[in-house]
Amino acid sequence: MAGQITLKNDSIDRLLFSDFNAGEGGIPFEAKWVDANSTAHMSTGDFKSVGIGVQIQEGGRWLGGEPQNEPYVKPGGTFRFVMRKEVS
Repeated sequence: MAGQITLKNDSIDRLLFSDFNAGEGGIPFEAKWVDANSTAHMSTGDFKSVGIGVQIQEGGRWLGGEPQNEPYVKPGGTFRFVMRKEVS
């Protein structure tokens, strides 16, 4: 039975989320664009734990770290990405 995770994009930009079997970082299992300040769901297949990569463009650099590195999320869990530019 395939699981899923919830994605929360709390940034001001549309972001590309990709999931991988935990500890891997080659070809994503699934990829999904999530609009700014939006929530979406992504399949985890039969993986017990997945690593998440976040990009602002396809083929760009991973934001917040490489997906093969922790933290991982388990099916049924939520991955929240927050990115803000603030001036004070």
